[in-house]
Amino acid sequence: MSADTVFSRDEGPYRLAGVTRKLLDAFFDVYHELGSGFLEAVYSNALAIALTHAGVPFAREVLVPISFRGVAVGTYRGDFLIAQEIVVELKASSAI
Repeated sequence: MSADTVFSRDEGPYRLAGVTRKLLDAFFDVYHELGSGFLEAVYSNALAIALTHAGVPFAREVLVPISFRGVAVGTYRGDFLIAQEIVVELKASSAI
């Protein structure tokens, strides 16, 4: 399922508002259901389930090329790539 079939691609500052809302809802569902104290992998697996149930298109651990002033400087591997546009990096901690 492509992101275009699920979320509007309107131009403007709020074009990803729908997918962002679903992403935040999925995150809070995981947090409220599991609470704190688990390793990052547990939350990552749970978030993948919640995103799937919400119909949010995502990929896990996608390599994203990074460039600076038009020159490739490395790659970044985020935990999730949501709707081919939003990078999510999870962190689990007992305190901030």
